[in-house]
Amino acid sequence: MSSSVYEIVVYQVTDRESAITARRKAMEATKSYPGFRAYRPLNGLEPLNLMADLIEWDDYESAKAAGEKVKSDPAFTEIFAQISDFKLLAHFTSGKLLSSVDT
Repeated sequence: MSSSVYEIVVYQVTDRESAITARRKAMEATKSYPGFRAYRPLNGLEPLNLMADLIEWDDYESAKAAGEKVKSDPAFTEIFAQISDFKLLAHFTSGKLLSSVDT
């Protein structure tokens, strides 16, 4: 099996609490997408209206296909309505994990 692909999406929202609820609904739908592995929601500390999603996919093709699917998936309507600005949407593969014992 190939290594995972990580999708990082960073965005600004108009109402944090509404966005958190809407994001939860959207991510429930994402669990059924082909190639989905895991999801971690991140909420900004400064500024509070900044949010990020870290999504793990089997491969880049699954991540790209999901990106197209969310555009027409009704489960994403509420979260898209809360997003005022996309800051980043990018895909990554994992490098070597470094720790303090590696120095």
